[in-house]
Amino acid sequence: MISISNNSLKKWSKYVVISIFAYTIFFMTSTVIEYYQAYKEKERLTNELQIKRDETTSLKQKINALKEKTKLIQESYIKEDEIRTRVSEIFDRVSLIDYKLKLLDVKNQCIDRNILVVNLSANSENGFKAGEGILNYLGETIRSEQSENLYFVNYISKPRDLK
Repeated sequence: MISISNNSLKKWSKYVVISIFAYTIFFMTSTVIEYYQAYKEKERLTNELQIKRDETTSLKQKINALKEKTKLIQESYIKEDEIRTRVSEIFDRVSLIDYKLKLLDVKNQCIDRNILVVNLSANSENGFKAGEGILNYLGETIRSEQSENLYFVNYISKPRDLK
């Protein structure tokens, strides 16, 4: 049998207890350091996320403000159906025996710009000139290459005062 002296046992017990104590201190210290680093990283990410949320909220507010401005601007210009009825009424009033203007279609290009497709039928050259004069008054007029009676008018509307 192997015998161990009391001194030797005390010595080894002391080493084991000191080793366990040192390991426990080391483990607790490393755990606290990892916790502190994770906490700091969490705080950094939370702050970064809040900044991103604030930026997103700011951008959404700007987008909504721009949508409102766009809506107000669109409401300040005449609509396609209003143009159709007004121009048709004007053409009915100004069409004489010598020439006849007929609105075929209205194409919306942007908020303030529309293309009017007009049929001009006239009995004489003076009738064509009179009809073209009325179309030129509405906007820049281009005659169709396929049909001599078909005209395209670039109608630019002005904003009206909103109430």
